[in-house]
Amino acid sequence: MKRQLTKGSAYTERPLNKEHGFTLFSNLLALVLISLSVPFLIYLFQTVEQGTAYDELSVNQFFDHFHFEFLKTQSFITNGGGVQLKQISNREVLYEKYKNIIRRRVNGEGHEEYLRNVKEVTFTHEKNGIFIEITTTEGQHYEKYFMLYTK
Repeated sequence: MKRQLTKGSAYTERPLNKEHGFTLFSNLLALVLISLSVPFLIYLFQTVEQGTAYDELSVNQFFDHFHFEFLKTQSFITNGGGVQLKQISNREVLYEKYKNIIRRRVNGEGHEEYLRNVKEVTFTHEKNGIFIEITTTEGQHYEKYFMLYTK
């Protein structure tokens, strides 16, 4: 009869006297390292400054509102810190700087705040439209040109 060779097993036995596992000491060491690193990580994340786009979004929203109003305009008059729009419906709409805001008034009445934290605003009469420059209290500068479409 032929003798068959048996292949060795992929499993290797460990001697019983070398027991490996988690001990109380290793668990305490891990706990100490975690408890020391967490306050440092919290401090690190607090020092990272998150920038916001609040001013940019507010100014762009003001420009959108103004553009929508300007589309209904047949003529306008600028005086540097404000602009008076004469609309097709014979309403007179005034945009002006009041303290640190830009407000809108219709026919000399009302007080709608359209933009806050404004340091300086300039409305300039251009050839076929109006050029608006806004500087916020944070020091950001924004500008936009609006063309007057006439029939």
